[in-house]
Amino acid sequence: MLAAVGVGLPLGLFSLFCQAQQITICPLRALFSIPCPTCGSTRVLSALLRGEWSAAFACNPLATVLAIGSAFYVLLAIILFLVQRKIPVLRASRRGWLSMAGGGLLLALVNWGYLLIHG
Repeated sequence: MLAAVGVGLPLGLFSLFCQAQQITICPLRALFSIPCPTCGSTRVLSALLRGEWSAAFACNPLATVLAIGSAFYVLLAIILFLVQRKIPVLRASRRGWLSMAGGGLLLALVNWGYLLIHG
């Protein structure tokens, strides 16, 4: 977890700096002028930190849901660890994992369609 913070924090700060300077760091957008499936994720985090929920959702709906869900998971994991000394782990059968992967891929494609239309 410490390694994730050590890598994620500098990358997040770099992304926010690029956003503030209006520098495009997305190679797909820079080369082809179309958004990638994760375009707007930095703006989502920035908007969520400012409490602008609708602006975050407009930037990238899937990234907004994933960011909020991740925040709840981390909060739940901290509480469970402090109370029960356990970290919640998602367990599923092979079929369950494949279903979640297929659903995730479908959500990503629908989200990318939204980004291509709203740009």
